[in-house]
Amino acid sequence: MTHGYPVLPVAPSQDAYQYPKVIKGDGIKSWNHCPLTPEGTPVPAFTGKNPSYLDRDGKPLLIHHGQYKSHLPNADKLTEWFINPANGIGTLSGWNNTGWIDFDLKQFDSQDELDQLFQNLLSSYQQLNNSYIEQTHSGGYRLAVKLKTRPKFTNFALEPDGKHRGEALGVGRFTVLAPTIGPSGKPYKYQSRSSGRSRKLGGNWYLPSPKRGCSSYLFTN
Repeated sequence: MTHGYPVLPVAPSQDAYQYPKVIKGDGIKSWNHCPLTPEGTPVPAFTGKNPSYLDRDGKPLLIHHGQYKSHLPNADKLTEWFINPANGIGTLSGWNNTGWIDFDLKQFDSQDELDQLFQNLLSSYQQLNNSYIEQTHSGGYRLAVKLKTRPKFTNFALEPDGKHRGEALGVGRFTVLAPTIGPSGKPYKYQSRSSGRSRKLGGNWYLPSPKRGCSSYLFTN
């Protein structure tokens, strides 16, 4: 929190049958129920990617993090959240006008393709090398940037009407940070780190596609 960002915990992923996600109903038109995945299994309440924590005894608990869009957690909360060393760490997008950009490995044909594209991006936009960059547990990449304007889209491509490559996280979205151990059992890793502050990019780096919202694209001059 030294740099003015909320520090939030993330619990390791839990068994979906033991801890399923529960959607509460109003008792009149709908009832409490557990949604299912397309495969017919319960949607987990603890994904290893949502604000949550293991307490002293290892019991997983969810955090309603909306309040931390506007104020930082106090010392007592931090002590409660991080008393269990198995908990990871994350923060919320939007603080200090900082946005987070996720490049998802599942949107690429291979790890090599993603690695090459991301390195080409860093070479073309040298400012990004001064930002906070990390590799996710699953092999994707995440970087923090100062926003000139807040994006009105989530999914993005890297060229007009191009292939979906990842997400620009909106205000209040939670992002997991290194050195958290992800659901794969692998850690999030720092790739680069500036003085703890993300940097503003030059040019119009957010430029909406004229046709498809999914293909809003990034990093144009």
